[in-house]
Amino acid sequence: MKNYLFILPVIPHYRFKFFKRVTEKIPNIEIMAGEHQCIGPSSLKDSKSIASLDHNVICLMSHKIMWQKNISISHKYKTGDVVLISGNPRILSNYLIIIKAKIRGLKLVWFGQGWTAGSNRIRNLIKRLIMSFCDSVILYTQEEAENTKLFMSRSKKIFYINNTVDTENIFSIKNKISIEMLKDFKKNLSINDSRVLLFVGRLEGKEKLNILLDSLVDVCSKDEKVLLIVIGNGSFLPKYKEYSVKKGIAGNIRWLGAIYSEEDLAYWFLSADCFVYPGAIGLSLLHAFSYGLPVITHNNFKNHMPEIVALNDRYNGLLYNENNYKHLSKMIMNMISEDKIRAKYSRNALKVVEDRFKFDQMVDRFIIALKSN
Repeated sequence: MKNYLFILPVIPHYRFKFFKRVTEKIPNIEIMAGEHQCIGPSSLKDSKSIASLDHNVICLMSHKIMWQKNISISHKYKTGDVVLISGNPRILSNYLIIIKAKIRGLKLVWFGQGWTAGSNRIRNLIKRLIMSFCDSVILYTQEEAENTKLFMSRSKKIFYINNTVDTENIFSIKNKISIEMLKDFKKNLSINDSRVLLFVGRLEGKEKLNILLDSLVDVCSKDEKVLLIVIGNGSFLPKYKEYSVKKGIAGNIRWLGAIYSEEDLAYWFLSADCFVYPGAIGLSLLHAFSYGLPVITHNNFKNHMPEIVALNDRYNGLLYNENNYKHLSKMIMNMISEDKIRAKYSRNALKVVEDRFKFDQMVDRFIIALKSN
């Protein structure tokens, strides 16, 4: 029986159930991860039940490179066993793991994004170089896998998982919320007659919420019933609030702060007319689609995360010209003024998730890829 070693930076909340499910289906897996890393999310505390969290990632040279502490390959791993590493080229400790695994005849699996929002050519070349040393590659989306096959050796095994959110939990929660419960929610919060735009995400500048605020000025001048719901905290929150006052649209915005409970988030996703994300969108896209909520975001796919491939313009959402707030306001008005078209986008958004981006499908694809080594 093969043994598997996963070396991961962290196991954040949105990845815990995924890796837990994988370890339940393949019990001979050891996971090394950190409680936290110098940049990015930390591990969920519950991750201790499936992983050793004594391997924190530290940053060097002003966050340009990283190193994971206390990483080693136990002597119990023999020729043919499998080592999986994360696809972050800045984690230098992974290069030592690659060398040691090769010397000992272990199978190497690279797991991560084929591209990252705003990634440059040099970083992509380094990723490709690391992939070339691995026996197989597991990417986030089918489109990344097809693109990667163009430059990888035919001897390499290339897989994809179609990265997604916990659709099992979302669908279960949705089914428990009746039409009457949703009506009561809207009534209690006085949003019955509002056209609700929803944004959910960290407010650190990269999400470019200022573009949405600028577009909202124009939108509200045409429809005063438009209401923007902003869910999330971050260092830019005070700046955005101040900017909304300056622009005269503070009364059309509700700042709800961070909400982590899916039960609470569900009511907002189900009450909204569309989800708007002016910056680099990733899993938020599949989060919205899982509720049948159409998405509006910008049209430069190179500046999005891989999950953007789930969006098809004028099929399950709308694309606006990147950084053009006037075009964004036009797309918002198109979305909220056409109920029948929006309903079609909603159905198609949910269909894409059910066909390609369900949680159990992601787990099954990952396990098939893992066992192929």
